[in-house]
Amino acid sequence: MKTLIVYFSNHHLNTLKLVEFLDGEVEFDKLELRENRDVSELELDIDQYDRVIFASGVYYGKLAKEIYDFARLYKDSLANKDVVTIATAGLESVDYIKDFEEEISKLGIKLKGKFQCRGYCTYGPLKLIGGFSISHPDKEDFDKLLEFYRNL
Repeated sequence: MKTLIVYFSNHHLNTLKLVEFLDGEVEFDKLELRENRDVSELELDIDQYDRVIFASGVYYGKLAKEIYDFARLYKDSLANKDVVTIATAGLESVDYIKDFEEEISKLGIKLKGKFQCRGYCTYGPLKLIGGFSISHPDKEDFDKLLEFYRNL
């Protein structure tokens, strides 16, 4: 199954660490989204992919805005694909992917799988104490991600 990982990793590069780990284990193409880059300017033949994985850190309680923009732009093509989401967040106990799942379902896209693990977080006043989840993602997170990916 030909896979594309569309990712946004900006603050502590937690999500990038997951993408780079997978890149050493399985085969896929990847596309990095960046702040202030208009996704409509991307030249991408998304129809060549069977699966699209959105990977993002959590910013202000949601996946990156760029991920939502990409899903909206390619909604027609994504409706016929296996769509999966990977997220990193300071807290593992909160389902930050739920909002994205609800949003894309309105576009006719069904999420086929989701993975979330902890990532180093220094949001707001947490910066003053050095943040938390500083060692994440860690080996256990990488192992769980690989198991998740292989079970898709």
